[in-house]
Amino acid sequence: MGLSEDGEDAVESQFEELCLDLNMDKKARDEALENYQKILENYSLEGNQLHWLVCALYEACRRSVIPTVGRGTVEGNCVSLTRLLRSSKFSLIQFFNKMKKWSDMANLRKEFRDKIDRLERNFAVSTVIFKKFEPIFLDIFRNPMDEPAKQNRSRKQR
Repeated sequence: MGLSEDGEDAVESQFEELCLDLNMDKKARDEALENYQKILENYSLEGNQLHWLVCALYEACRRSVIPTVGRGTVEGNCVSLTRLLRSSKFSLIQFFNKMKKWSDMANLRKEFRDKIDRLERNFAVSTVIFKKFEPIFLDIFRNPMDEPAKQNRSRKQR
């Protein structure tokens, strides 16, 4: 089940806008689009097609290796997951769900899947910590303007 030609054009146009917004390198953009089209030939991708393209783009971004000024390298093309998700209006939880499916369809390496799993676990831990400490933080750093005014009392009450 493929997209209609108009739908496909609209998705590719949104994808191009996303890549421009992220200042994506041509290699990662082309690789993501090519992988998306290969998967689309064999699978029915339900839901927002741009989100599937984001999965392909994330994969392509993480595959690239950039040399540093020293003799080292940086894995990925320096486009953060946060920026990618924010620009595509894609929630982190939705991303993890679709990325697991994408990993299966694209037959991604175990190391890549393990990184996604580790990222998801770290997010889960951060969420639990945030939920635990948010009420404490709000209690400690309460706005003084929110408290009712205290009445002045004289020392001697008669």
